[in-house]
Amino acid sequence: MKTKKILSVCLILIILFANINFADAAPVAKRDWDALVSGGNLKESAVSTAYAAILIDANSGKILFEKHATSVMYPASITKIMTAILAIENSNMADIVTIDNTMAELVNELDDAKLCGFQKNESIYMEDLIYGMMMLSGADAAIAIAVHVGGTYDNFIQMMNDKAAELGMTKTVYKNPHGMYQSGHVTCAEDMAKLAQYAMKFPAFSKVVATGKYTPTDTDKNNYSAKGTVWYNTNKLVNGNRTFGYDYAVGVKTGFTTPSGFTLVSAAEKGNQLLIAVVLKDGDSGRWSNSITMFEYGFEFYDTIDLASEFSDREFSTDVENAASSTSGSQLILQLAPKEKVYLTEKKDLTELILEDIDKYFTVEIEYYDDALIAPVEKGTEVGIVTFTYNNNHYTRDYLHTPNFEDTGIREVKYQALLIAANTVEAMPTITEEPTMEAEATPEPTDTDAATEQEDNSSTKILLFVALALLAIILTMVLSSYLTRRYRYQQYYVKDKKRRERPVDTESDKEENDGKIKFNY
Repeated sequence: MKTKKILSVCLILIILFANINFADAAPVAKRDWDALVSGGNLKESAVSTAYAAILIDANSGKILFEKHATSVMYPASITKIMTAILAIENSNMADIVTIDNTMAELVNELDDAKLCGFQKNESIYMEDLIYGMMMLSGADAAIAIAVHVGGTYDNFIQMMNDKAAELGMTKTVYKNPHGMYQSGHVTCAEDMAKLAQYAMKFPAFSKVVATGKYTPTDTDKNNYSAKGTVWYNTNKLVNGNRTFGYDYAVGVKTGFTTPSGFTLVSAAEKGNQLLIAVVLKDGDSGRWSNSITMFEYGFEFYDTIDLASEFSDREFSTDVENAASSTSGSQLILQLAPKEKVYLTEKKDLTELILEDIDKYFTVEIEYYDDALIAPVEKGTEVGIVTFTYNNNHYTRDYLHTPNFEDTGIREVKYQALLIAANTVEAMPTITEEPTMEAEATPEPTDTDAATEQEDNSSTKILLFVALALLAIILTMVLSSYLTRRYRYQQYYVKDKKRRERPVDTESDKEENDGKIKFNY
């Protein structure tokens, strides 16, 4: 009975210890920053065992530390980061891939490669191939992915190089999908930082590389060799390792060949910071400790501001043409909708000042769309773009160069957001005059009516002229008759007067005259 109790207690203890996260059990040793940092910058000697190294903030793209970052080196298995991204972009995680003759032959050609152990004619989910490739560093999984996604092995290699060019990886040339040594298969620390920055944007990728252990899914097809197995991540930063487990680690990939030495691309996240560290040609323990040192430096001396969050509560207001008179002041209230996330990374002492008075460090420019500010404007309407530009100049060398990067010597940090109407502005009502009854009864004149009216006017003028002419003639005749009679009367009157004034000599003359003079008055 006692033996059973003892066994039960032991079993419980085993289960408890099996679930301990050793990264939590072994806190990171404090660094002597006085010895490792000069003028706020990490010394190259702080990562002395690595020939090449770089530390960036993936959210902003800012380079926080670099050492021989553009020197051409052998990558080893960190090559598989590119293979995983192409698989995620060009296939479905539920695809079932069968190991065919071509895949099996390519695997057999490899010497000393680390393998998942897939056998010819086995069928595996694409998701499990990616897990096996990234966690176990299985070269057989990488080959299966390459042939399945590319159609042919060589075509997939071309896809890898095309993607590298797209991402601005100018020093990188791929010759295989797994990273085993091959002449001309090269990269540099900066290129690998660009690739990891891009890869970590994919949730499917970031989920895989942050996983400490994984049990592959049985497809129930063709004697699945991985059935019942558990895979552990080769990345000691994330797998719960007692010595090098790191609380903030979230990936990414290990590598090793004799020519390349030990390589590591790793990521750590804290607050708004997503740091990516790359070490090339390092020692086995050095790659872990050097990466942690770089992470601790980045978290200790730098901070990253989420500009979308800082400006999210900003409101602007503006007048609107043709707005209803009932609206007073600036009629339209504008709120921000971020176009994309933009981050600003600076030394902590500066970020503290920026957050205290952010308007002091940014200029604002608003551009309204054509006719956007003419009422009516409905709530929720997009009316323009606002741009916040960081006033402190950054040298381009401080940031990763990407294909669309303008190498003008200065890199502007700009945050753009859409301006959205937060309220509705009604238009001024249109005033129309009521037509009169006469106006309603009077039809609009046509061209024919106008011509007829013109002809009628001409006839009326002629008739009026004729009437006036006749009236003038009649008046002339009447006046002439009157004047004639008047003249004749005057003549008779004069003669009569003279005759009356002449003396009469005899009675007989008087009688004679009385008989002759007879006027009718």
